[in-house]
Amino acid sequence: MVHSKNKLCLNAETCDRGSGKETGLAMHFRYFTVTVINKQMKIISSTVRKRAATMDKSRIFPFALLFLSICNTALGCNLDWFLYQGKCYKYFTTTADFRMARKYCQVFKADLGYVYQFADYLMNFASETRFWVREDSYIETAVTETPGCPYLLNRKVDNTDCNNMLGFICESPYESTASHCPSDWLLYDSKCYKIVEQQKNYTESLTACSSEGGQLAVLDDETKEKNAQAVIIGNDNLFLVDATFDNETFKWSSGKPFTPACSVCTNFTLNGNCLGMKSSSSHPTMFQWDNVDCNANNSFLCVMAAIENTTTTTLPPTKATPRKLCPIGYNWKAYPDSSNYCFWETTYETERLNWYQARQFCQGYGGDLATYSSSNEEDHGLGGAKGHYKGLWFGLRRGEDDVLRWVDGMNLNYTNWKNGEPNLRSNKYCASHALGSARWELDYCGVRRWFICKAPK
Repeated sequence: MVHSKNKLCLNAETCDRGSGKETGLAMHFRYFTVTVINKQMKIISSTVRKRAATMDKSRIFPFALLFLSICNTALGCNLDWFLYQGKCYKYFTTTADFRMARKYCQVFKADLGYVYQFADYLMNFASETRFWVREDSYIETAVTETPGCPYLLNRKVDNTDCNNMLGFICESPYESTASHCPSDWLLYDSKCYKIVEQQKNYTESLTACSSEGGQLAVLDDETKEKNAQAVIIGNDNLFLVDATFDNETFKWSSGKPFTPACSVCTNFTLNGNCLGMKSSSSHPTMFQWDNVDCNANNSFLCVMAAIENTTTTTLPPTKATPRKLCPIGYNWKAYPDSSNYCFWETTYETERLNWYQARQFCQGYGGDLATYSSSNEEDHGLGGAKGHYKGLWFGLRRGEDDVLRWVDGMNLNYTNWKNGEPNLRSNKYCASHALGSARWELDYCGVRRWFICKAPK
């Protein structure tokens, strides 16, 4: 089965070892690893999934798979997030306004998702649900300048009232890890956590965690507390932790005093010598500490150190071959004033692409979108486009900080803006040669245009 540029192959093996049952690709398995590899054989995403009784659309993973193998290991991202092109993502169908959605993401040391080509992998789910995304997001179709906050729907980014209640996409940095967690435990920040909703009293909770090689959670510093919040967020249950009342104050089993990061987030009553933490589905970013009767049954939170992987696989580094000639094919032309670079103005030779697709296309030839250090270099890059000026992408983009940067890191010493540009008050982030002119303007990055590539010999 082939999906556009990536080939889909399936290889499954059972995770329910010892059951005597062969588990194929049918949805009988409990855990599986998804690895996405592009046509250049570069891993672009990998994640572990646990199958729910019913498919949760908030856990839809990318469709363009090369390998799907079923196993019980953990890779890459924390919790049940998935890795895509060097970032970790998760869709939330919990609704929130734009401000609250961002706060929700920040609980995970994350931000709202920056959507570009990633949106292709939302598949049909994106046609049913609107997701808040980060302000500079874009997709293939040009966005409008409707005031408000950006959301994704039907593979298109548009704006709406920031107070609307929508789902949202969170994005966090990927940190490579050589550790994993047992079944039913969640990996977060080099620790394994288990949410146990089967209620037990304090003593029984200690025993239950210990029997699985862990301990009842000790959250005796701010980092541990914040990590636990990321694990239980949105869950209405109160979770017992390993702190008890001793000599007029709560103390952790480590001996440290109970000093929560939020000193006013406590709801203590006269009775109750044990401690629990809870979130709320209605106010998920607000966490509260309650004291409870140690003999009362409650949910609880176990924690253990992550398990170090016994083997790791390292891909050998690739070495670029120096180019002596311009790339083969199409209308590549050497820059006459230099022996180092070649340009290709793609009008009528390729399909029109958005800015990011165009950049990937140029990178496939060992180059990038064109950058210019002088008017002479720009004229050579434009080449045959002179006289018709169809509007062409090149390698300049406005960042989130409103600073304009060349894709190759060169200083922006030469510019050729048309009057009124660059307009930094707009939602336009990518630079192009204007229609009917060689002058520069900012445009929506999702607009499809021809483009100019630049590559070394």
